[in-house]
Amino acid sequence: MALKRSIVFAVVAAGLLGSRCGGDGIARPPAEPLQMELTVSAPTGDPSHPVTVRTRVKNVGWTPIYYLRDCVQPGIMRLTDPEQRHVNRLCDGTCPNVACPLCAPMSASLGPGEIYDEEFTFVGELRDCYGTFPGAAGVYRTDAVFMAFVDGGQRNLTKSVSFTWTTGP
Repeated sequence: MALKRSIVFAVVAAGLLGSRCGGDGIARPPAEPLQMELTVSAPTGDPSHPVTVRTRVKNVGWTPIYYLRDCVQPGIMRLTDPEQRHVNRLCDGTCPNVACPLCAPMSASLGPGEIYDEEFTFVGELRDCYGTFPGAAGVYRTDAVFMAFVDGGQRNLTKSVSFTWTTGP
């Protein structure tokens, strides 16, 4: 009976090891070391029901991944209003009268298993070069771009998500 259990254990262990390691006993890193999710809390929102957009980038590889962290425009998400204008990012060079910090993007790392997490909540308020104003009703789009350096080259992970904003009942 003990011999049967040992054989069954050996067969199961070999099957698991083979499936994890590509079948030839050699462990391999995943083909794509980064996974990116971009989610929206609700498909529609209004001033009484804000919408939260969240992005998560996870390093599922075995080595650190390096990426640029911008000190002027922190974050990797951009909001586009129904008129297709990028809003709420005043230091991207389009607003000449806005005082923005002078600095260069910094390199940061995402270790194996680590997660870059970012979110914002849209409450219907927009900002542009001229100040703050209420957002119009319509479809808003959020684009997330994570610029990483993998295997000696640059790789951009890109995702988009949309939600509909209404201004009242």
